[in-house]
Amino acid sequence: MRVLFIAYHFGNIDTVAAKRVTYWASNINKLDSTITCDVITATKDTCLSDDQGINEVFYAPSDGNSWLSVFIKDEGVNWKNSLLYFLEKNKNLGSYDIVLLSGSPFMHFGINGWLRKKTNAKIILDFRDPFANNPRFNNRSIVKVIKNFFEKRFIANADLVLTVNDQCADLLSGSKDQIKIINNGYDEEIIDSLIQNRKHTDQISFFYLGTILWDRNPIPFLNALKATELGEFSFHHIGKNQHNDNLLDNKGFIFTHGTMNYADALKIVSELDVGVIFTSGKEFESTTKVFDYIGLQKPILIITQSNLKSGSLHKITEHYPNVYWTENNESSISQTLNKIKKEREIWSSLEFKEREQYSRKAGLVKLIKLLRQ
Repeated sequence: MRVLFIAYHFGNIDTVAAKRVTYWASNINKLDSTITCDVITATKDTCLSDDQGINEVFYAPSDGNSWLSVFIKDEGVNWKNSLLYFLEKNKNLGSYDIVLLSGSPFMHFGINGWLRKKTNAKIILDFRDPFANNPRFNNRSIVKVIKNFFEKRFIANADLVLTVNDQCADLLSGSKDQIKIINNGYDEEIIDSLIQNRKHTDQISFFYLGTILWDRNPIPFLNALKATELGEFSFHHIGKNQHNDNLLDNKGFIFTHGTMNYADALKIVSELDVGVIFTSGKEFESTTKVFDYIGLQKPILIITQSNLKSGSLHKITEHYPNVYWTENNESSISQTLNKIKKEREIWSSLEFKEREQYSRKAGLVKLIKLLRQ
């Protein structure tokens, strides 16, 4: 079976959109030697070694220019024409059994009409997140209408649609039979070598991986930590900060590590104690970092602006021991910190036997089964 992956972001780059499809393409032949794959990407330097299991990576630069970019801020708008030009120029690429287009961005999904006419390949769209009806985008009504129009066309021309959870599936335009769920998962190739790195100290260290977004308010959590006895807790952040620049100034208990590559970030947090997730509480909202925390077998503190134990985050973590939910206010967080402190002996010896079900490998096994069908 020959598979073509088409992804704007690809390779060893620190973009969430690249992680999922790069893992699939790099490992699919290792799990099933009868499958070979190529990749077309707008990422110029993928930094992949020759033994990654990919037959060939083709670079198709995004140098198109579409009038739609005035309305839709999506890099795929301009890449679509570049892709079509590349495919027309390389018509020998038409002998694939399956073409999988990865988002985000999403607008290059529009080439699936051309693929339908020019090839016999089955077409899969991996949305990951919602496109037209993503509540976090706060799109104007006219933009939603335009995006809905295109999303319905994309899905109508696809044989299969993938996304990361049931709530995201509900926000897409396709029928339930057409949409399948494959969770993001943690990268076992990195995490399995780090799982025993936890250091036992008197201080309980919290950590957060990724960007602290403008609509996730970390101030009540930081204030709750500050109100405790000095040296009792610490907080480590790896990633960007969209809040004010002084928010994470070192106050004796806050440590900022800046941005770094995925493997180095995981090495640091593997030695710390409790993973933190800030969520707005929207039902569809999940995050790749929750799988990393599970892979490392860390206790998880979920701080929500909305209902406790709700949405896709609850569905992912409901069978995982030592998950602490709290409302995003200082009083509730302080109570939860005390509970975490009292239960330290329980979570410090955490062993989750089902952790491998949350790995990227488990997701790729599911994908291969879908390809075989």
